[in-house]
Amino acid sequence: MKKIKVGRALGTYEVPDNIRKRIVTLHRKGASLLDIANKLTHEGIPTARGGKWYQGTIRAILHQMGISTERYKVNNDIQSEIIRMFSKGLSVSRITTELTTKGLKNARGEIKWHASTVSRIIKRSDEYSEYESEEVIEKDDTTNTCVSRGPHISHH
Repeated sequence: MKKIKVGRALGTYEVPDNIRKRIVTLHRKGASLLDIANKLTHEGIPTARGGKWYQGTIRAILHQMGISTERYKVNNDIQSEIIRMFSKGLSVSRITTELTTKGLKNARGEIKWHASTVSRIIKRSDEYSEYESEEVIEKDDTTNTCVSRGPHISHH
């Protein structure tokens, strides 16, 4: 029986160091994986195999270099904008609409926001814990129930 070679020979499909450094620089400046892939493809920079760049290729290169891509990495300015809108009382649904309408890119580099992403950002935010602690529970005498009066997350 004939043995079949699996995998690739070492050193065969290596990305040059100058391209790796450029990818890291773009990533640290806040470019999404999709933005980096599109930029390199648009500029005609070939991949190690001579093809098109993809998010997965960029992620793999960064991971090879020991750099976390944080799947849900969203620009700090956008995170601040989400918290600002939330603190003004906008619902998660309204925030997603606003972000999409403004053309702001999500973590995948797309101009389409989902309520689950916005909720996750709010919940993970240090500022959220401040808003959460300001919540006041009041008794509603007309229905004899307790009502939350303060920032809360709504998907509707």
